[in-house]
Amino acid sequence: MEQDKNPMQFQTQDYLKTHKIKLISSNGNLLKFELIPRKDTLLYSKMEMMIDTVENTVKEVKIYSRTGIQRMLMEYQNINGRKILKRIKMLMPNGMLVEMDYRNYRVNQGLNEKFFEIK
Repeated sequence: MEQDKNPMQFQTQDYLKTHKIKLISSNGNLLKFELIPRKDTLLYSKMEMMIDTVENTVKEVKIYSRTGIQRMLMEYQNINGRKILKRIKMLMPNGMLVEMDYRNYRVNQGLNEKFFEIK
């Protein structure tokens, strides 16, 4: 039986379609990948992504662009057995720190479960 997918979890197959991916380091359950877009983009030239292989979540992302490096750190919370974003801290290329907190989640309230089936 296929494992129940969590949309907040890292999905390797999605990135393989759009990026060239190379493992650049590993430390225990943390793997660091370099992702280079398969097609030229003005948004960024490459990303580095730190994946927690136990939780199957993205812990850190660095985005390299013409304006500099943007660094994002992700924190998760456990809601009904799922890892859901709790906070993202972003250090922008200009040095500005942006923090986004996620709270008061409401999951599928009043919606038919068929809308959330993965086909």
